Amino acid sequence: MESSRQYSFDFEPKGENKLQRVFKQGEFITLVEIPTPAKNVDFKTSASLASSIGAALEQENGFTAGLAIGDRTESIDSHGVASFADTVVPESLKGYSVIYISGRGASFSDTVSASRESLAAGFHNLIAVSGDGYAGESSKNEKQPCVDSIHTLTHMNQAAVSYDVFSGAVVNPFKYNKMDILPQYFKMAKKINSGAGFIVTQAGWDMMKLQEVRWFLNIRDFHVPTIARLMLLTPDLVERILVGDFPGIQISRDFKLILEKEMRFGYKQFAASQWRRLQLQAAGCHLMGYSGIQLYGIDVPEHISTVRSKIDEALNEFKDFNGWRDAYVDHISRADMAPFAHRYFLYENLFQVRDCASAIENPETIAPPSIFEKYRYKLRKAMFSQDHLLAPDEHRL
Repeated sequence: MESSRQYSFDFEPKGENKLQRVFKQGEFITLVEIPTPAKNVDFKTSASLASSIGAALEQENGFTAGLAIGDRTESIDSHGVASFADTVVPESLKGYSVIYISGRGASFSDTVSASRESLAAGFHNLIAVSGDGYAGESSKNEKQPCVDSIHTLTHMNQAAVSYDVFSGAVVNPFKYNKMDILPQYFKMAKKINSGAGFIVTQAGWDMMKLQEVRWFLNIRDFHVPTIARLMLLTPDLVERILVGDFPGIQISRDFKLILEKEMRFGYKQFAASQWRRLQLQAAGCHLMGYSGIQLYGIDVPEHISTVRSKIDEALNEFKDFNGWRDAYVDHISRADMAPFAHRYFLYENLFQVRDCASAIENPETIAPPSIFEKYRYKLRKAMFSQDHLLAPDEHRL
């Protein structure tokens, strides 16, 4: 059962936002991601394990860290994210932690309620996500409801006037077609203009794409903190990714071969390789200008001290971008981390330099719209007035 804690809905500001302060001071934060369990999973059992991870994180004095509580990532029918977060996040970490508010399988009133309950529980760092549909979740004849993150962000931005909300949004830079990546970045810009104060990327292993995000933001004067979502892989997690359990996350053919080779040497060797890869990713993100990382795959409290030591070691080891790049390329054996044969990047000289001041834009053009696309655009323009916003409650086939 979920926690029976009663919310007072005391929305008085609690002083300076701790996460904002971390960003302003240039500290590198580590967020440990914990998904809210599905309702068919025992709440107390899941909360007990998550609480032990939170308690272990709290013990690491001097380590800038918090928890990231995922919403509706395991299932549309999940326990309440605010109730779960309030149960598992230590009081001292609430100011540094983030709560995801997902529109997946939800109505607009659901996202508003989740936001209000999170605020009432003392969480002021909220991330709006639309929520992707998972394979096998609904039949072709069923419509999956969703709420676009822009609507949730707009509500959060309005609430921020009185309720001290620091809102964030997400972006998936791991797209390799110009027609796919530009909408991602334009939507990200719209989210920032709708009130998002920081951005979290989707998980991936192509560091050039993570640099691309930073360059895009800086070139267009979007000076918002960014957090890179990273994964500590296990054999089981690799299999889940390959069968589509994590929408938007892809493993390239070359990377898959690397992982298979690492598995052949036994679990200890495989785990050691993943920790080293995590170190290289974290150090690279730090040198690229990221404000922190969000780490998925920490499922036992004993790993928390390892997380801290490995990240501290990596940040101390790599102080120079070129030195880090050479070590990273050597580690992946020059493998192609792009999961598709066609590899489009917005800039041609990624990885060659650290600073975007000398960025060279990719001249590849966009194909002209087809006759069907032109017809569909004109039909929508005729049917939907430009003077009205779309309803916040949507349905995804």
